[in-house]
Amino acid sequence: MTVVIRKKFSASRFWDDCVKYNCTIVQYIGELCRYLLNQPPREAETQHQVRMALGNGLRQSIWTNFSSRFHIPQVAEFYGATECNCSLGNFDSQVRPRLGPGKAAMGMDHGRGEGRVPLWEFGCQSCSLPPLSTLGPMVAEPQPKSWPLQVGACGFNSRILSFVYPIRLVRVNEDTMELIRGPDGVCIPCRPGQPGQLVGRIIQQDPLRRFDGYLNPGANNKKIAKDVFKKGDQAYLTGDVLVMDELGYLYFRDRTGDTFRWKGENVSTTEVEGTLSRLLDMADVAVYGVEVPGTEGRAGMAAVASSTGSCDLEHFAEALEKELPLYARPIFLRFLPELHKTGTYKFQKTELRKEGFDPAVVKDPLFYLDARKGCYVPLDQEAYARIQAGEEKL
Repeated sequence: MTVVIRKKFSASRFWDDCVKYNCTIVQYIGELCRYLLNQPPREAETQHQVRMALGNGLRQSIWTNFSSRFHIPQVAEFYGATECNCSLGNFDSQVRPRLGPGKAAMGMDHGRGEGRVPLWEFGCQSCSLPPLSTLGPMVAEPQPKSWPLQVGACGFNSRILSFVYPIRLVRVNEDTMELIRGPDGVCIPCRPGQPGQLVGRIIQQDPLRRFDGYLNPGANNKKIAKDVFKKGDQAYLTGDVLVMDELGYLYFRDRTGDTFRWKGENVSTTEVEGTLSRLLDMADVAVYGVEVPGTEGRAGMAAVASSTGSCDLEHFAEALEKELPLYARPIFLRFLPELHKTGTYKFQKTELRKEGFDPAVVKDPLFYLDARKGCYVPLDQEAYARIQAGEEKL
């Protein structure tokens, strides 16, 4: 197996490298795909031999454009973490195959297994090592044209034989993300279309179901819940909210707890809130992610319980450059008289997320980080329209 690793990612040279090194599989994160789509069309993007893009975080909104523009026969989206016991994979999202000299349908380029699709066949086409698909039945039949493409799904689990792979989506409180339990004390499973936290039953005797934990015992307690599938059991908490459709395909919805994803990085709201509060004379600060059209993940937004007159925004922006990495700096600021809290003194962010940064909805003073000026400027309806249209660089 031959692996090509570039020292630094280059969107303008990506397909040239694929052609140069005769790559057949590329690995991505969602942000990378968007960067490639933002590049002007070039000849190399259709001259490569890539037959599979493997990774996670490819948004449903750009999935089809990404695969069709760059002529990639198969997108293999997966979900997982090093320590989790409920990894997922969606290898069903075939797009219309590209045909050409020496290129059979469905991405075949070695001629083995007529009409079948090797799922794990890494390396270049001239590699002498046998692919993993020859070592076991890691193949899948091509889909009939009438089958729906599960675009955007990060995995699949049979709803009929769910006991074979004991994972589940369970209901959580939107504000606190605490597990919701029924009268018997067991977690309530989600119905199709209902978002919930992904959990995996812990079976220590099973190497695929076990959870070995972290060095920090306190971290273990946050990741293990009891009485999840049934009384007396234990389950691993992923901290992520997903949605399952009626067929059993799972779609990533959001991250729970104190993180959200922006520019391919996880942002800890707790850390950012602490930094902002310190810079703003210990004011109450709630940090959360908001969706922005045409971008991956969620842009950071900070609601500050303070008046705008007491904050020097130019100095604040300069201080943030020294305190936080670029991806963690909030794009939007909202100043309001008071932040509502729960009974346990946690900020209530659900309504803040729903209201977002629309000046027509939010009557409090709003600002956004102007990338060209390097400082926060007022967010009016005109600026909001430019951001919605993708004309404002964030």
